[in-house]
Amino acid sequence: MLSLSTFLSDDGSHVLNYAQWTDDDAHREWVRHRRPATVSRIDESIPGIRRPGVTRYTRYRSYVPEGTAGRPPGLLVTPTFATTGPAVQHALADLVIDALERERVPGLLGAHLHLSKDGGRVLNFAEWADVTAWREFAGGGAAARLRAAISAVEGVTADTAAPTMPGHAGVTHYRLHRSLVNVPAP
Repeated sequence: MLSLSTFLSDDGSHVLNYAQWTDDDAHREWVRHRRPATVSRIDESIPGIRRPGVTRYTRYRSYVPEGTAGRPPGLLVTPTFATTGPAVQHALADLVIDALERERVPGLLGAHLHLSKDGGRVLNFAEWADVTAWREFAGGGAAARLRAAISAVEGVTADTAAPTMPGHAGVTHYRLHRSLVNVPAP
């Protein structure tokens, strides 16, 4: 494991764990040998947790506006989309990044497009300065143009299995709770 960041949803209903691994084999090894004990301890402490399962993603492309690199996000928004295969995943991710490169989006610190390994989902790990910046974007013309462009891509739908905020299908607001960076011993 390279790092683990835990995010809590603004409404208190969801926890998002974002883990980065050296490769899939290392993660699979951890899942086989260490995850059961870890999950068991959590379930004993906090009964009733529902787990949607692990989705394996690979970061495909990112957009980080000039001058924002390294700024800590005040808000994480994770719109997800169901797709009908790898070609559609790539088309959608390219469309989003290209649109963001053309538009000036105040308060956007970065958009990191992740493709699920099975070809069925695209996750936009979008970092914002704060909730006000995201709300201004979501209610503005750039977001409307982006939504229209996305809806025109055949084989893409909002991912209804993803947790959502009221009034914004496929979008949950998160704030960073804690991060762990796994630094190897010298």
